Amino acid sequence: MTAEQIAALNEIEKMLDDPTFIAEAKLSVIPYLNMILLGKIDIPTWELSMQEISSRLIDAVQQKATYDSEVVESIIHDYVANFAKGENVPYTPAYFRKFSKKVVSLDTHKVDCFILQCITLNPRLKWMTQAHGLLVKGIQRLAQLEHE
Repeated sequence: MTAEQIAALNEIEKMLDDPTFIAEAKLSVIPYLNMILLGKIDIPTWELSMQEISSRLIDAVQQKATYDSEVVESIIHDYVANFAKGENVPYTPAYFRKFSKKVVSLDTHKVDCFILQCITLNPRLKWMTQAHGLLVKGIQRLAQLEHE
C-alpha cells in the first residue's frame, strides 16, 4: 500500500468509528434490509435490476451526464420504483417524497469524503462511487424541486 492509501484507510477507519456516520449509513440501507428480512423481494431479480441501474449510472458518469440531466432523472425514477416494487406499493410522487427524505437527510459532505477515500484505497471503485454520488445528488435535486 502507498502512503496515500494508508492515509485513506485511516480516514475510513475514523469514519467507521463515528456514531453519526454509522447511524446515517444504517438509515440508507434499512429499506433494502427490511425488504430482504420480510421476504418482500426476489433477491436474484433485485440484484439483476440493480446491476442494470448501476450499469446505466456508470454509463452516465462516463458520458459526463450531470445530476440534473434527463438520463439521470430516468435512472433515479427506475431506482426508486425498484424500492416501491420491493415494498409492494405503487410508485407515486408521494412514495418518491418519502424515499427522498431519507436521501436528503444524508450528510453528503461525509458521504463524498468516504467515497473519495474509497477511490484512493481502490481506484477501481472510481466509476461505481461516482455513479452513487450522481444518484444521490440527483435524488436530492428532485426532492428539492418537489418542495418548490
